[in-house]
This record gives sequence, C-alpha cells and structure tokens, in this order.
Amino acid sequence: RFQYNGALTHDISRTARQRFSAVREPASTFGSTTESDKTALSYDFAKQDLFIYNLKLLLGVMFVRAETKGVVELPLEETLRYTAQLEYAQYITRRLRRALRYEYYYENTNIDKEILEEQRIALTFEYSL
Repeated sequence: RFQYNGALTHDISRTARQRFSAVREPASTFGSTTESDKTALSYDFAKQDLFIYNLKLLLGVMFVRAETKGVVELPLEETLRYTAQLEYAQYITRRLRRALRYEYYYENTNIDKEILEEQRIALTFEYSL
C-alpha cells in the first residue's frame, strides 16, 4: 500500500495565494471485508481585499477517485467539484465579527447522473473571548 498527503502553497502577492494538494488514502475498514482506495487532487486560489477592503474570493476545484474492493464490488467513482466563495467580513466591535458569505458548489460524478449544484448565503457573527 502506498499512502501520501502533501500540499504546496504559493503566495502570489500579499493578498493572493494559490494551493495545490494531493492525498491518497488506502484504508482497511475495521471489522469489514472491504477495502477502500481514495485519491484526491485539489487546487485553490484565494484573493483577499478583492475590490474593497475585507472582501475575500476563494475559487477551488477538486478531483476525487474512490474505489472499493472486497466482498462488495462497487464501481469506480470519479467526482469533480468546483467551489466559489465570496465573503465580506468586518469587526463590529473589538470582539464581535460579522461576515456575509456567498457559496456556490457544483459537483459532477460518474455514479449519479444528476449534477449537484448548491448555492448558500450565510450571515455569521463570531464573538472572541
């Protein structure tokens, strides 16, 4: 069995960063007769202070290849997922932070013919002690 987990991060500028990561996880399931083999490759790009101060953009793509072997033979699953996030955050007080975030997810897999598309808008408040 061969297993790895690694990431490379490159700071393009003071406010922009890109990251590539690769993970392979062969795993024996405890008490089971099946084994799984999963490989994931991902790339992310983040830009802080996009057009205005405290506006953050995150774009990402991930490819996952999962295979299950053993008593139950499942087909090879390949998943491609795109992510986009836009967040505006600011401190209301010294300890209270407010963030408004828009998230978009697009996922396509060879197992399920239906494409998963999801959009979220979230308003969060964080209090620091």
